[in-house]
Amino acid sequence: MTSHTAHMRDSTSTIAFVCPFTLLKQTGTPIRANLTIQVASRFARCHVISLGGFEGERHHEIEEVWGTRRPTSRQFRVGVFTRKAARALAEIHPGIVHAFGPLGLLPALLYRRARRHPRLVLELHGLLAEEVSNHWPGGALFHRLLDRLAVRRADAIIAMSHSQREILLRRYHVAPERVTVIWSVVDLDLFTYREPTERGFLRVGYAGNDGPWQGVEDLMAAAAAFRSEPLLRFRFIGIEKNRFELPEAGSLEIFPRKSQEETARLLTDCDVFVSPRRGRAAETQYPTKLSAYLALGRPIIATDVSDQRAILEAAGCGLLIPPGSPDAIAAAIREILGMPNAQRVDMGRRGRRFAEEHLSLPRFRVALGKVYERLGAGGATPPR
Repeated sequence: MTSHTAHMRDSTSTIAFVCPFTLLKQTGTPIRANLTIQVASRFARCHVISLGGFEGERHHEIEEVWGTRRPTSRQFRVGVFTRKAARALAEIHPGIVHAFGPLGLLPALLYRRARRHPRLVLELHGLLAEEVSNHWPGGALFHRLLDRLAVRRADAIIAMSHSQREILLRRYHVAPERVTVIWSVVDLDLFTYREPTERGFLRVGYAGNDGPWQGVEDLMAAAAAFRSEPLLRFRFIGIEKNRFELPEAGSLEIFPRKSQEETARLLTDCDVFVSPRRGRAAETQYPTKLSAYLALGRPIIATDVSDQRAILEAAGCGLLIPPGSPDAIAAAIREILGMPNAQRVDMGRRGRRFAEEHLSLPRFRVALGKVYERLGAGGATPPR
């Protein structure tokens, strides 16, 4: 056996995660990335390439990737990140490169031009063409081409939802066997179930960011409809107050982004959750908040986008509404408010049971390991 062959066999147990973002950020993709790295570390030697925020060993932080296009905004310099991350990959010699998004796959493609043995996994949380605001000429075309390049060149794709998978198959003609759907998982020991207690009001909860596809404006408008309702209170987490005209609701609490631990604590004191996502970008994603809502075991109001319909119908844990309708959100809140407490508790328990059966870390470990195994990475095999 040559030394090169021996090196390649050894490198199949090494996975390099390429994250073109900071892992400290308390939003869906960094949260999922941290969980993915945590799980994969149980059965493989893992390196992490990111913009910072990873506290484990074998971290390669990429610095000086931000430039200035205008005095008030920063620009992510794709070329700088790609070159620096590719050099980090050359030092690691991984058997698998697990890239988060098209921007994460670019360094892997550059690295593979010189070293052909690594297999490339693209974990796709959304499509740049749908998510990124294009304020410069040619921006929309660039992002569409980058999406296409990534999905065409990856050896395996992890899609966040079945709706996203269908878009990949239809728009980019990806072979079905290359795309595996793995919903966002949740730490069930952190987002734990606590039996709700009857009290003189219901608290409506939301946790997430305030991006344009989140539907926060619709939720704010719905809350305003209850400004004189003493039986309802609202708690929104992850929202910047200065970005919205806040409704004069009877009891409205607004929190900026919190840690996962603090988010779990604040949500546990809610009685019903809302996921009001809308727009084309929402169809290409999976809302991480939905997994947390299910784990906490409360009724859920969700718009009919992405896989929210499939999950709520399978779990029997909430109400579906059309996207983009504050009136529909308000009507669903009134319906849950009018339910007997026992009915609400039963809906929440069914949601928790669904999370335990489909969204646990052990289940994720098996699903992730199967993706790696199909690529022939014999060293990256999870325990049975």
